[in-house]
Amino acid sequence: MGFDGDWKRYKRLRPAFETQAREASKARVRNVPTATYADGLEPKSTGYQTVRDILVQLDEGRIEVRAEEYEQAVDPQLSIR
Repeated sequence: MGFDGDWKRYKRLRPAFETQAREASKARVRNVPTATYADGLEPKSTGYQTVRDILVQLDEGRIEVRAEEYEQAVDPQLSIR
C-alpha cells in the first residue's frame, strides 16, 4: 500500500491504513516531508539550524537532504528523505 498526497487527504484515508497495518505481519514506512522557502534558505542561517535541530530530535535514523539551487523565478525546495 502506498500514499502520495497532502495531509488533509491522508487524514481521511488514515483509518483504512491503520486497519490494514494492524493486520500486517510486517510494515515499512517512508516519510518524505518537503519544505519550501520563498527567499531561499542559507546553509549557515538560524532557519537552517532550526530545521536540523528538529530532525535530530526526531531521531528517525538516516536522513538524506536534497537542496535545489535558488533561482529567482522558481521557489527553492529542501526535500528531506
